[in-house]
Amino acid sequence: SWDLEKHRDNPKLMTWHISKLPEFVQSEWGVLDTCSTTEHLVESRPTGEMFMVKVFRERNNFAEPVARMEHRQMMVFKLEEHEYPMPGGDGSAWPTIDIGDVCIFLSKSEAFCLQASLYDHLCPNYIYFVDDNEKGMFSIRHKSLGSDFSALPAPYQIPPQSYLNAYG
Repeated sequence: SWDLEKHRDNPKLMTWHISKLPEFVQSEWGVLDTCSTTEHLVESRPTGEMFMVKVFRERNNFAEPVARMEHRQMMVFKLEEHEYPMPGGDGSAWPTIDIGDVCIFLSKSEAFCLQASLYDHLCPNYIYFVDDNEKGMFSIRHKSLGSDFSALPAPYQIPPQSYLNAYG
């Protein structure tokens, strides 16, 4: 990660050590091993916390009319910076199923968080995602997702202007 405010002129590379993996049954780990993965670093400006979201996608060969990539699972890790240098990394990444009154937005643009209670239509502790052919919600606590499939000409989620003004 790179903190543009603190380390603008003197970049500092930070590494994170995943201290523990979330719990899944062995058969689910077997499926996740075959998935394509991406990681998203997201800062919760309302709380000052940092999260890493690991997204697992798999190919659905039975989708009509052509095969497509579909979200299978997501994992959220809370990142904590060590006060003193430690072997294995500058910080620890802990799996979490509770991010409080925050929801995360993932798309082809930069990931961001919003305080859910400030918006009537948002659920806390959820990830809202948009991709080229899929949009949906993922419950962090229940590790479950619901999604809809259709071609999306603009798979971007842009934070509201009030968010940009408050934290810009």
